[in-house]
Amino acid sequence: MTRTSKLDRVRDDFIYEVGSATGLAEEVGLFRDPQDQSVRKELSHGRIGQISELSFLKIMLSLEVLLERSLVLYLMDEKTNSGEGCRRRHFKVWT
Repeated sequence: MTRTSKLDRVRDDFIYEVGSATGLAEEVGLFRDPQDQSVRKELSHGRIGQISELSFLKIMLSLEVLLERSLVLYLMDEKTNSGEGCRRRHFKVWT
């Protein structure tokens, strides 16, 4: 069994979060009344806008986490399952 690399898990987490946020934004048009599951109520346009904005912020936060975690893992010489990693160039430093 192949072990999933940390970089691949970071990518998969990002894809999941984006899917979750876009799914939420798409499904806010109607919701069921918690008291009576057979009754559907519409959300106001303002509420739909707020939920869409929150979904966008969730995507942006997920992107920030993806970039931070990927950078740290690349600096630690982690590689993806396909073997891709960061190509470091060594420079001579003059002091």
